[in-house]
Amino acid sequence: MRKIFKYDFLDNYLGILFIDILVCLSILGMGFFSQTEYAKYFASDIINMICFITLIVSGFLWFAFIILAVLDSINKKMFSLQGYLTFSLPLKIDEILIPKILINVFWIAFSSILLAITLYINTFWNHYGMLDMFFRQFIAGILSHPFWTFLAYVNFLVWIALFLVKFLLVLGILNIGKIKKYRLMIGILIFIALQIILEIIKNQFSIFVPNLRDFYNSIFAMNDSLLYTQGYGIQILINTIELLVIYAIARYLIKNKLELE
Repeated sequence: MRKIFKYDFLDNYLGILFIDILVCLSILGMGFFSQTEYAKYFASDIINMICFITLIVSGFLWFAFIILAVLDSINKKMFSLQGYLTFSLPLKIDEILIPKILINVFWIAFSSILLAITLYINTFWNHYGMLDMFFRQFIAGILSHPFWTFLAYVNFLVWIALFLVKFLLVLGILNIGKIKKYRLMIGILIFIALQIILEIIKNQFSIFVPNLRDFYNSIFAMNDSLLYTQGYGIQILINTIELLVIYAIARYLIKNKLELE
């Protein structure tokens, strides 16, 4: 498992790390040259504009690199010609599938933590205008409710893992069915159908526990950190159960039904 994780890490770390550095430097540049002592200089406006453009471009590139990393680690190395090499390794099916999910969750977790640290550094500088309000209010919101923020972050990562497992299941179905024509369109339709089925199942479950949905919906309508904590706890539990069920289905199909051509 460790070797699979390591190989996927080495294949993508340079590009993602480079983009992360660009994002952080552009934010730090905007923060530094937006300080009141530099704001009066014309050059600071030019540098801020360059940093802003760099931030926008690098943000789009980050999404592109993450998508490429997901496609490389899951699609290319499992469902293409490289799939023979991957599945011929002396590893159990879980030792192959789990690292494929975890490596992509790791990249998103690493990038988001790096972004939060960068924004925190910016709070030590005296900015002018909206930047100062954004930096300080964002970090103040995190520091004022650390446990609530932690649960929200865990819920976000579980949701990312759930999305990746759904993606794995869809790819498994496409390859088991040997679907080659209109592959992208059919894959999107399968994903949408999967979402609809899951929502129907969750709605049916709420019939047997009617108070759960009412409690869950009322939690986020009230501005209370304790209720937010309970709400995210329920959401993490539901997403985790959904993740485990879908992973079990994907695992079974890939292990028993997949035949690589």
